[in-house]
Amino acid sequence: HPHLGTAVTASTGPTQTDFMTALYAAGNSITLVGSGNFSPQTAAFKAFYIVNSFVGMTMISLTLTYLMQIYNALQRRNTLALSVHGMSGDTGDAADLIGAVGPQGNFSNGYTHLAQLASETRAVKEAHHFYPVLVYFRFNEPYYTLSRLTTVMLDAVTLIKSGLDDGEFASLKESAAVNGMW
Repeated sequence: HPHLGTAVTASTGPTQTDFMTALYAAGNSITLVGSGNFSPQTAAFKAFYIVNSFVGMTMISLTLTYLMQIYNALQRRNTLALSVHGMSGDTGDAADLIGAVGPQGNFSNGYTHLAQLASETRAVKEAHHFYPVLVYFRFNEPYYTLSRLTTVMLDAVTLIKSGLDDGEFASLKESAAVNGMW
């Protein structure tokens, strides 16, 4: 602000020296180099404009990249929640999910589904470690809530471990898929 009109001047006409003009000149130098109504006149301010522009472009790029990562993590979380909801027959009941994964007690194909759920659950958990802001994203549909997703998944594992016969389903109960879901 104090150097407006001397070290930084307007490209056309007289240079206004009020605070809003200084704020405009500074904001313009953050986003682009060599554009706008103001230009630096001294070597120090020319270097400052270049550094300021580099920092500004870097921050914009980092912010956009971060927002894209948040969007992708949120989409993965919602996809997992919708999968669990659909696998439970749209009820959110873990018993229905187990019944769908192992119809008539046959878990031969269901193991693959459980392994996939375990893998997707790990990815969502790690996304929440990297991006804690994900907790604040909420949707109107209850099946997208993190609390419901967690409850259904933990209930399903509990039912598998406690409700299935130890002899007949021992391999499923001790499997990596069930442990991964837990």
